[in-house]
Amino acid sequence: MAEPPPQSVALLYWSCLCPIRIEATSKGIYRIDLLIEKGADEKEKEVDEQIEALKCSPDIKINLKSCVNWLAKYFEGDFSFLNKKETFPVLDRSHEGQFASKVWKCLEKILPGETISYGEVATLTGSEGAARAVGQVMKNNKLSLILPCHRVIRSDGSLGHYSSGGTTIKQWLLQHESNH
Repeated sequence: MAEPPPQSVALLYWSCLCPIRIEATSKGIYRIDLLIEKGADEKEKEVDEQIEALKCSPDIKINLKSCVNWLAKYFEGDFSFLNKKETFPVLDRSHEGQFASKVWKCLEKILPGETISYGEVATLTGSEGAARAVGQVMKNNKLSLILPCHRVIRSDGSLGHYSSGGTTIKQWLLQHESNH
């Protein structure tokens, strides 16, 4: 795992799928990790209590609360909020390059439950033939779920890889989105 940015704070959020580690800086949400390997027997602590107990700036607490609210709505199957500016968490995307930024802008248009191929994303970003480069962006996605790399599949219709928990998790997320 890469070194955390300076002055970052981490929070554990329990979803219906798995525990999720959220890392924030004063610029916004920096990283989201699905902790598939964690045991379900670990005690869940109230998220609001966790946030209030953190020794960090009010901005970081606001960013964490916004992200937790977004994730809660996502797992409830309420997708009406996904790309609305007033409910979208502030993201610290300082770690991404120009090509990655183009890829994420493209994926913002893919609705929950829909999919797009790596090659189609490459073409839409103006980089036709760069499907592998798109795959690398997906592999290095630090903001899983919010930047929906699980919606990118292979051109033959198979799922492809999912660095945030494997193909079983990718299938679960797509099914969850299709069911709501």
